[in-house]
Amino acid sequence: MVDGDNNTTSTFSATNLTLFGLRKKFPGVENVSTSTLQKWMEPGSEINSEAGIHHKCSNLLILDTRPEEEYKISHLPGALRLQPDATDEQIKSLLEAENAFNNSSNDDVTRIVCYCSVGYRSSAMATKLMALQKNNCPSASSFKTTKIFNLEGSIFKWANEGRAMVDYEQRQTIHAHPYSAIWGKLLNSELRKSSL
Repeated sequence: MVDGDNNTTSTFSATNLTLFGLRKKFPGVENVSTSTLQKWMEPGSEINSEAGIHHKCSNLLILDTRPEEEYKISHLPGALRLQPDATDEQIKSLLEAENAFNNSSNDDVTRIVCYCSVGYRSSAMATKLMALQKNNCPSASSFKTTKIFNLEGSIFKWANEGRAMVDYEQRQTIHAHPYSAIWGKLLNSELRKSSL
């Protein structure tokens, strides 16, 4: 095995261990895979519910829960940035502005997918969104058809898999902000970029 293969294997193992820890820390948060999210992002896609019923996938809101300096390096196409420490009022305001409260027929499901670097901050935000959904939503009956997810592996996994990302000027990029020297080791070295 060459050093590059060993590095890839180490990154894969460390990522899997991290994801296991995040699932234990946030057991109430449903994760969505990078491949599933990519399918949802394609026009005309569908989603399967727990009951096996297909729903239209017309309503998708992707929330990047990283600080602005990370978001500027790269983010998922169409993602909106939501500060990790956003207040309930800021969150509600964003969701209402983006029409995230699904007021359409029962055939439509609104999906909110949160992501960060590896999944901790986005899982925390997904937990916060679920609490808002349960307790404080002004349109509780319409918000019940909203499903909230964490993107498993977040932008590091997305970037490591070579999926599409854009920078602050909406230009295609392969780079992602490494968050820190330690956590950045979960991101392939050639994809790390700390500043513009």
